[in-house]
Amino acid sequence: MTDAGLGGAAGGVVQSGGNILLPPQPPPRARLTHVSEAMITKEAPERLDAEGWGSVRPALAVTIRIWIFTAWFRSQFVGHFDFAHEMLMNALDVLEWGRNQWPDVSKDDRGTIFEKSFIRAVKLMLLEAMHESIFRNGPTKFAYEELIKYAEAIIDDADSDPDPENTFFGHRLAYWMYPKGIALSILGWVYLMKATHSSPEGAERTSTFREASQYYLLATKNFPEDDEYHVRFLVRALECLCAMGTIPLRQTLPLCDAIRKSFDQAMEIWGAMPIAERLKGQCSQVKAFEDEHRKLISEGRCTLDSVSGRLSTVRG
Repeated sequence: MTDAGLGGAAGGVVQSGGNILLPPQPPPRARLTHVSEAMITKEAPERLDAEGWGSVRPALAVTIRIWIFTAWFRSQFVGHFDFAHEMLMNALDVLEWGRNQWPDVSKDDRGTIFEKSFIRAVKLMLLEAMHESIFRNGPTKFAYEELIKYAEAIIDDADSDPDPENTFFGHRLAYWMYPKGIALSILGWVYLMKATHSSPEGAERTSTFREASQYYLLATKNFPEDDEYHVRFLVRALECLCAMGTIPLRQTLPLCDAIRKSFDQAMEIWGAMPIAERLKGQCSQVKAFEDEHRKLISEGRCTLDSVSGRLSTVRG
């Protein structure tokens, strides 16, 4: 989902015999001559004075999108998260500079790349690259606190930037709901990791699992019920609740029911995709958990007020 909000950034990628081909390079005048942040902030105003927005707008748009796509490609397919972080930070610096440099220039002139919604999508890509780095390599290059900082900033940004009236739903989903939902889920993941690595006997462990569950539940509200993320984050929330060891079945079984309904809807869309097998694996564990406890209730061996058993840890 890393590039979901930036359809134009990866637009030009084609598949050929299973191989990914980079888009052809634009002609020299279609982008800024120099690729460093400092040179862009120097050259863009000069070209604007000399040639106008008709020259500067596409040059900036192509240059920034090349940076974004290169960062995405290198992080996704090569695992170069440090490189992706640097490229995306440079892109964000230029985008914020442009908003301050031309605050009163219309979107039609300066381009959509300087819109808050576009910048928010780039921030999401940065957050996801940092998250993937920690997920694969541990908090060696980036710290959990950095994830929290960037995730909270994206959530605040989405909340403070209401989408325009009559916005196309797909646009609102990509630039408002997905960034906020993914950011909330990453907060849930951070607290899940903190709880998992805390002392098994500590009271903090239970409260941290609860906080993780709450973030995952909040994340689900930003995705349609038939979206695979809706299913995945409901499962994560259930996993965290069960890990607390204090939550009654009265709270967890309704969540199982919600997962089952969302899973059925999602499979109508994602059933033929590779993601389907992961969803099936996650939901099969939830079904086993639900069936076991409903059977125990029917046999009179427990009640809805009994503490939920553990849900097998779900990863992925």
